[in-house]
Amino acid sequence: MRDFDWSGSHWIDKHLTLTSPPTKTSFGAVSMQLRTAAETLGLDSNKIGTSQLRELAICLQKDIFNIDIVGKHLLQLIKRDGFQSDLPNLSQEQIKIVGARYNRGIGLSIEKIKKDTSYGDFIIKFWPRFVRLLT
Repeated sequence: MRDFDWSGSHWIDKHLTLTSPPTKTSFGAVSMQLRTAAETLGLDSNKIGTSQLRELAICLQKDIFNIDIVGKHLLQLIKRDGFQSDLPNLSQEQIKIVGARYNRGIGLSIEKIKKDTSYGDFIIKFWPRFVRLLT
């Protein structure tokens, strides 16, 4: 985890540090940022200490925990855009949006997400392969 670069005062970290914050570091077989994992668990990612982030990173590297937390996060994304009534049969367009939101973040409007669904497009392109992996 890159917490050494982010060990100065808030002003220094905000204005002079060149790397991304440690909470933006991704871990796990299904890559997930620490801040996303923390928020999925109901924690405030801005108030978590380095040792807690390190423990979360270790947990995300365990496949069962990783898949469980990713699944919970995906369900949050599905609910964010009101797709929960379509579960488990999401349309390809809905899968594209959820995939793009997974990559770009929960905070963007659906209009902004629809302007760039490249990650969701990737998922749709390989959807048959993903289905085969699950069956």
